[in-house]
Amino acid sequence: MRIIGATTRFGLRLIGVTLFVYTILFLTPGTLRVRVAEAGDGGTVQRRNGVHHNAEQDLTLVDGDCLQAGSDGATLSYNSEAGRLVGVGPGERHCVGGIIDVPGGYLRWLGKAVRGDLGHYYGTPVLERLGVHAGRTLLLVSGALVLSLALALGLVVVDLLRSDSRWVGYAIQSVTAVSGLHVIVLCFATMGLQWAVPNTGFSVWLIIILAVGNGTLADYYAILREEFGSALTQDYVLAAQGRGASFLLHATRNEMALGLLEATSSRIPTLIGSTIVIEWVFSYLGLGYDIVKAIQGRNFEMIMGVTSVLAVVLIGVLESAGLARRFLDPRIGGRS
Repeated sequence: MRIIGATTRFGLRLIGVTLFVYTILFLTPGTLRVRVAEAGDGGTVQRRNGVHHNAEQDLTLVDGDCLQAGSDGATLSYNSEAGRLVGVGPGERHCVGGIIDVPGGYLRWLGKAVRGDLGHYYGTPVLERLGVHAGRTLLLVSGALVLSLALALGLVVVDLLRSDSRWVGYAIQSVTAVSGLHVIVLCFATMGLQWAVPNTGFSVWLIIILAVGNGTLADYYAILREEFGSALTQDYVLAAQGRGASFLLHATRNEMALGLLEATSSRIPTLIGSTIVIEWVFSYLGLGYDIVKAIQGRNFEMIMGVTSVLAVVLIGVLESAGLARRFLDPRIGGRS
């Protein structure tokens, strides 16, 4: 039942997010573009600013523009919906955009998306491009999470083993202070030091910037330090140490796993946002770079495609974290 409930919530949230983005794009001036496929005779166009002129074939209309068909009628092609044709009868008036057109347009987009048709991006199927670039973004995100956890665990172990060393304390404070810097600052600092420059594709520095600059390192360190410190005072850990066993092997509990789960799931949205900044600054071809280029070019289909992928990832992380939380903490499962 939990899996069914999670699946239902996943679907409803995904529909809600994509419908919200679709509505915003549909109503944003200049985003929705329509081409006059057939103009006929005597047709006129009224721009959203009130200017009138003759309707001509291949003329581009945007939200708020209206076409008054002549005696022969006209045909419009909605390029935001893979060339959907709209016929305008003789003497009829058709305005582009408007909230009344959102439900039908979204249902058409959703139907095609379910069938795997997300449209095209400069001649390339959106789904094909996303399939390639999603893996590149996943490499950055997963690499940053693993590196953040490894660095945090190393700091905690050093802190516990050499807690009496002043220099160890200074080093840990320095690392946690640097982790408080924003990704944007670290991006330009790295570029200034020429450790990584734009247009070079993947670099390990991109993972380091993302791992340090999104705050997950500091969160991981705080959680691990608190949990290890608390666990070391437990009787079973002291008994294990008395027998000569390593305290690190015994100072693990479900609470620590829960803490790491909370820190990771809460940081994923910030991590995705930071990835967009890094990909754009360094011209790294991932989902972040794609969505910025699509926004600049007002490419309706690409924006919706990237939004759908990111929504699937973020909603999937939230639902998976909820299920894992119930598994790790029986008290939560008992209340659900």
